[in-house]
Amino acid sequence: MAMQEKYTTGVDNLFAANQTMPVVTDVIKVPSGESVMKRGTLVASTGQAVTAAADVYGVSGRRC
Repeated sequence: MAMQEKYTTGVDNLFAANQTMPVVTDVIKVPSGESVMKRGTLVASTGQAVTAAADVYGVSGRRC
């Protein structure tokens, strides 16, 4: 009998849309002085967490 592993995933609504939308992934270096970011944190192109919409480059997809 072969071993079988079971995985479950949950929906966290990181992307909210009714239609299929393209997701572009990119890697940004986070400065060493930046605190731990939660999934969904808004990030500038410099890797720092931001709150102003004009400064947003992307959304943190995982803890970093």
